[in-house]
Amino acid sequence: MTRTYFDPAWHSYHQGLAKITLPESSKGPIVAEGCGHLIQRDNPQLVAKEVADVVRRLRQRGFSHL
Repeated sequence: MTRTYFDPAWHSYHQGLAKITLPESSKGPIVAEGCGHLIQRDNPQLVAKEVADVVRRLRQRGFSHL
């Protein structure tokens, strides 16, 4: 039920969220393979890597106060 009805809707929703910023700022929806709802608990390394990547890219664009 979930994979048939809910997952496609959530994926579409997340694709839309990825488009609310500049295309070069978006990585698109990231799928955290093997994780449940609490990605930060199931794979904290992935979350830390993605946050560090966002901060690095913002600094490169001149947001030096980050």
